[in-house]
Amino acid sequence: MNVLEIGGSGFVGRLINPCLKQQHRLVVYDRVPPGDSTIDFVQGSVASADDLQRASQGMDAVVYLAMGRDKDGGNQEVASSYDVNVRGVHECLEAAANAGVRRAVYASTLSIYNHYTRRAQPLDSEDTQGDAPDIYGFTKRLGEEVCEYFARTREMTCISLRCCGPSTDEDWERNPNSDRYGQTKASDLGRAFNAALTCRAQGFVPIFVTGDATDKVCKLTRAREVLGWEPTRKLQPSNGSAPAPVRLRPVMSHAI
Repeated sequence: MNVLEIGGSGFVGRLINPCLKQQHRLVVYDRVPPGDSTIDFVQGSVASADDLQRASQGMDAVVYLAMGRDKDGGNQEVASSYDVNVRGVHECLEAAANAGVRRAVYASTLSIYNHYTRRAQPLDSEDTQGDAPDIYGFTKRLGEEVCEYFARTREMTCISLRCCGPSTDEDWERNPNSDRYGQTKASDLGRAFNAALTCRAQGFVPIFVTGDATDKVCKLTRAREVLGWEPTRKLQPSNGSAPAPVRLRPVMSHAI
């Protein structure tokens, strides 16, 4: 497939590109190059409808990874969040639909939920309404609404992957508790995006994607059924003892 990856030079793009470029012709659309000379690059911004329209020509699918400013709690964060997480999604899907593209994968996040790692029970369904108290999680949920709109009005298939704690494989393996908090390693995340590009689902389909194969953070039933995907299971210590808790470095503010 010819895949246009919006914001593919960022943290998540660098994690999943090694997987995606093995299966597809990948074209990164970003303000800066992806740092991989084997990947085609088109410079542009999600604020430019004309550039998005040109970049979408000849594509079979689009992957939206663009992210606004890191959290700073100010007006710039609010403006950037709406510009990238809502308007940018709309401009991208509008351009894609006009170019005849019928499949999109949106990098959403479990941050659409409030304290998703501290709930008494795991999130049992993607139908659970998002309740994020911060502008980032709220606008990411609005981005999903944009995806649903295009699936409904333009007959697109829009897969929304609600990702959790994207991580390099090395960091995931090094941290004994990474899977317990849902942190997802790069190779697993790449497989999820590839499955979303090639699965037979139609319409708007939100799907939980975490590194917790035991479903303690959220139920991965839909990921298994729709994508044929589940994360790598982390081997426990040979003596059967639980690993000591460690603090995860914050990855969400630098990813999705």
